[in-house]
Amino acid sequence: MPFCPDCGTKVTEDTRFCHECGHPLPIEQTTNSANVADACALQLLTFSVHFVNNATKDLESLLDVQERLQLPKVRVELLFFCWFALDYWMWDLFDRTQEEQLAIKEALSYHWREIAGGGHNGEAILYTFQERLNAYAQIVNENKGNNAKFLDFGKKLSEFCGMPGASLLFSLLAAELFTKVMESVYVVCISRR
Repeated sequence: MPFCPDCGTKVTEDTRFCHECGHPLPIEQTTNSANVADACALQLLTFSVHFVNNATKDLESLLDVQERLQLPKVRVELLFFCWFALDYWMWDLFDRTQEEQLAIKEALSYHWREIAGGGHNGEAILYTFQERLNAYAQIVNENKGNNAKFLDFGKKLSEFCGMPGASLLFSLLAAELFTKVMESVYVVCISRR
């Protein structure tokens, strides 16, 4: 059992402040990998939602009135794309052990299931997400340059969003989101070491 560094009173491990003197207690430095993985996953999901909200807001000014009606669907599809990018970049964390990578991916999967919710609707969302992962993975695995892949991502995104005339716009957006997700993965996962 730990002790308060200020007054020496015994405190429980989950206590944040000493109950005797009120001194803040240090957070345990040896957090387990599941807690670190969960914190990384939550921060990455928060960043991806932030990226998508900003992208959706930016898109609004570029779309005509009819296309703006598609924005809720576009937002969901952009989230799926960001989550695909998270899944992709998680395997590129060369400074993490395979065990750490798997722990973070498991935490992401858990939170994706939580976001989707339960019941038939939740299962449908997860099924659609898996379809998107497969479609985007197929593009990644093609023997093409990055620019061609981003054009293909844009075509897929515009198809999934029901806006086939906007594939170039979505290609640019895909490149931007893919890069932002990559940067967030490195920042979050390296800062949590």
